[in-house]
Amino acid sequence: MADDGGLDRARLGALVFADPAERARLERILHPRMVAEVERRLDEWRRGGGAAVAVIDAAILFELGLDRLCAETVTVEAAVEQQVARLMASRGMQEGDARARIAVQAGGAARRARADRAIDNDGAPSELAQRVRAWWGDLIARHGVARSEDPT
Repeated sequence: MADDGGLDRARLGALVFADPAERARLERILHPRMVAEVERRLDEWRRGGGAAVAVIDAAILFELGLDRLCAETVTVEAAVEQQVARLMASRGMQEGDARARIAVQAGGAARRARADRAIDNDGAPSELAQRVRAWWGDLIARHGVARSEDPT
């Protein structure tokens, strides 16, 4: 538990990413709940007459099997060294911890093989934003959406 009474994500991450059995145990607890929540939100969106396009933003989309709910899947890819550096900078992770987290996700080639489109994220944040806007513009045009919010 963190000092504020909330979940100590760093400590939990250190435990489960160092021990495959503990990670599998946590996944058995969390993954069904995560999938159920995404399904619930999509159902609510459909019943509410939501926008023409819904986006599921999930780093482990394929691992959870959520791609079965998607008409199109997109993966945002960066080189492992870039991912490690970003996790260390943004979350204060040690290099080994960052690499352990990256290792449990489907890798670039496996994810690209399953995704309908890949967007490169090795550059600056502004470059990624430009690529995402281009993909979004293409997506909404294909779905006949007249107006949309900026996805970035």
